[in-house]
Amino acid sequence: MSFSRRAFLKSTAAFAVASGGLKLFGVHEVFGADTVLIPHASHYGPFKAVVKNGVLVGVQPLKHFDPMPTQMLLEGVLSRTYHPTRVQYPMVRRSYLANPRGDIKGHLRGKEPFVRVSWEDALALVADASLRTIEQHGNDAVFSSSYGGWSHAGVLRPQVLQGRLFGLIGGHSVTTGDYSGGASQVSLPHIIGDMEVYSPQTS
Repeated sequence: MSFSRRAFLKSTAAFAVASGGLKLFGVHEVFGADTVLIPHASHYGPFKAVVKNGVLVGVQPLKHFDPMPTQMLLEGVLSRTYHPTRVQYPMVRRSYLANPRGDIKGHLRGKEPFVRVSWEDALALVADASLRTIEQHGNDAVFSSSYGGWSHAGVLRPQVLQGRLFGLIGGHSVTTGDYSGGASQVSLPHIIGDMEVYSPQTS
């Protein structure tokens, strides 16, 4: 297997970052020519990703967008980026990958290893399983749920994009409301006549 200088630098830098931790840089920090700053906005707020030799080495708050950045949340981005529990690549259960249209050996779920596959293969498997489900059982059998918690509104919410996809191929079953409002969003309109569970109410 060939191993380029760039790949070597990336792997060693990633190892150093993983073992030494990422850094929360100050807003006036100056970086060298080998470092790129990439503006980013996540669930945790706006910041610049500090990338050196293709590897994230830290984040820098964007004070002009967020004058009081929450350090705890920024450190949350740092701690989870190279955390050993993070799934970094598409992975498929071994028996499913061996025979996705046949006996996928469901009894082995949670008992056998996953195999890394390319994004192309992963997308092909998902598309094939979705279309076969619709052909055999109808669109009602497709349950579209990709809950992102209190994620950004609009197209940045996973549920919006996934729902749009399944809507374009005939529809799907879906949840309503969220875990915070729970059944209140469904029941309150029948009790107090208000569709918005978070709006102010009288006694």
